[in-house]
Amino acid sequence: MSPHVSPGPGQHARTAHPLRGSVARPEAVRKAKPEAWQAYREAIKHHNLSRRFVETMGQLRLELDLAGGEKKILVLAVDGSFCNRTCLRAPRTVRS
Repeated sequence: MSPHVSPGPGQHARTAHPLRGSVARPEAVRKAKPEAWQAYREAIKHHNLSRRFVETMGQLRLELDLAGGEKKILVLAVDGSFCNRTCLRAPRTVRS
């Protein structure tokens, strides 16, 4: 038996947890220095739900490949919040 266990057809494979709270706003909101706000703005650009989705789905594809599903099509049912530039233009590995 394969060491990788995959869910059956039509079952949830993985649920991503929201990232709320993962990037902390500057402590004293009104008294924070401009540098702190700039660092915060840069952090939220790189630590958001769309980027986490891309990373998670890449891991899911890799796990499917390792479980013997190299030739299988991975179908993802997601809502419209993932129909954006970050998700649709994410680099993918080309399989033959």
